[in-house]
Amino acid sequence: MADIPLFQPTPKCSECQGKCCKTLPGSWYPQDIPGGPTVENVVAFVRSGRACFDWWEGDPRKGHDELERGLFLRPRTVGGPFVIDPSWGGTCVYLQSFGCSLQWDERPTGCRALEPIEKECVNHAGDKSSDAVAWLTLGTLLEDAIAICEEELCDAQPA
Repeated sequence: MADIPLFQPTPKCSECQGKCCKTLPGSWYPQDIPGGPTVENVVAFVRSGRACFDWWEGDPRKGHDELERGLFLRPRTVGGPFVIDPSWGGTCVYLQSFGCSLQWDERPTGCRALEPIEKECVNHAGDKSSDAVAWLTLGTLLEDAIAICEEELCDAQPA
């Protein structure tokens, strides 16, 4: 995976009042998972309520059509499903009236890759297809974690 530039929040972030956070949360990348991306750690991360599974429908790689979907993790949305939420919108659970409730270094790579500019942020991590590509080599790991989470948690609420 190519290096993704990361950006600290600026006064522009306060001015927009979380416009990007109200449309779809940024995604967690494998390096964001505490303890590293293992089935156990991903299950614990989802169980904590910090993340849910999402996917890109179809093969997320340009010019490929071998996969039915590409999985990834992202923060849950307000009122959204607990385990799996393949939606295209919703407000991030971390957005508060003062901004993000997470410290900058706790935020998903997909959020830290937002470059605040004059009118709108530029997301250097890409979109949902890019998020899925970041997890491609760990697709089986995510499938296994989904199976465990669905069995254990179903409609449960965060621990």
